[in-house]
Amino acid sequence: MPLLNSLTSQSSLEEVDSFRQEIRRIKGPDSPIVVVGTKRDLASEREVSAKTIESLAKSWDLPFYETSAKHNRNVNDPFEDLVRQMRRRILPPVGREDRKKQKRGECITM
Repeated sequence: MPLLNSLTSQSSLEEVDSFRQEIRRIKGPDSPIVVVGTKRDLASEREVSAKTIESLAKSWDLPFYETSAKHNRNVNDPFEDLVRQMRRRILPPVGREDRKKQKRGECITM
C-alpha cells in the first residue's frame, strides 16, 4: 500500500501515521507499505524536508521515495518495491527450479 503525502503540505505528513496504523490494524503487521513523498518538483513550495520524512519512514521500518509525476521521476519505483515485498511475502526463498514447480494463481489484495 503506498502512503502518499505531498511534500508541499505538512498536514498531509501528519495524516500518514494514522493511515499507516489503520493499514496495519486491518491488513496485519506484515502488509507491504511504502512511504511516498509527492510533488518533488515544487521545491520552492516544499514544507516537508527530506530528512524529516526519511527519519519517519526509517522509524517505521518502511522504504521511502520522493516522486515527481510532472518530471516522471521515481514514479514507478514505489510500486516496484511493493511488488517485491508482496512476492517475498508469498514466495518462500527457494531456488529458481523450485519456484517453477510452485502453483501459480495466488491472488494478493492491497
